[in-house]
Amino acid sequence: MTIEYRQTRDFTEEDLRRLFLSVGWELGRYPKRLVTAMRNSTHVISAWDGVIGLVRALDDGATIAFLHYVLVDPKYQGRHIGDELMKRIMKNFTDLLHVKVIPVRSEDHHVLRALRIPPVRQLLGNGEEEHAE
Repeated sequence: MTIEYRQTRDFTEEDLRRLFLSVGWELGRYPKRLVTAMRNSTHVISAWDGVIGLVRALDDGATIAFLHYVLVDPKYQGRHIGDELMKRIMKNFTDLLHVKVIPVRSEDHHVLRALRIPPVRQLLGNGEEEHAE
């Protein structure tokens, strides 16, 4: 089987519902909103054998990009699809000053380090910054 990678913002509700629910994300119960979110995103890179993975980004085109929804269907995990999605989307941000990944689970920090993305800073309620490790 060959995985095809696409830069598109057009998905069916069913494609997104199935993918998001496959990884246990409750957003899969709102496929219409997910379709709108993808269409309104700056960049979306997806992996296809059916939709089996995607990463989306919002950016201002000058200083910062926020990556969100980095996910791969569990049946396809362990094949470096997430790595490839991240490498492809990062090509869009070579001239930006900052790239932030939201949310970041601590067990995923090794991926960010490999891609040379610094840890996300989280703002505390008192206005101070806390560095994720």
